[in-house]
Amino acid sequence: MSYIEELEREWSNDGVLGKLRDGNWSPDSAEKLLALLKSIEISDDASVPKRAISLLWYIPSFLSWQRERVGEHGGNLRDYDMFVVGVHNVLEEALGIP
Repeated sequence: MSYIEELEREWSNDGVLGKLRDGNWSPDSAEKLLALLKSIEISDDASVPKRAISLLWYIPSFLSWQRERVGEHGGNLRDYDMFVVGVHNVLEEALGIP
């Protein structure tokens, strides 16, 4: 399965990002997503499919928007915030910074 298919699965209702829409978050699911993001390797001269870009760039904003909902559902916000920073750092490493 390609990383694009795996990302799409995480955005589905059964994936970690899909569940976050309802405020459902768990550290185990978070680690699974971080592992997926860490596995993505994009070389400097690679041509990246538009779908991959859309699935990746939206994650940090989406995670920020879901913070309040996670708190409302009893999620540990300190751990959630550490997860969000971890996602940002992994994406920065994978995609680079301007």
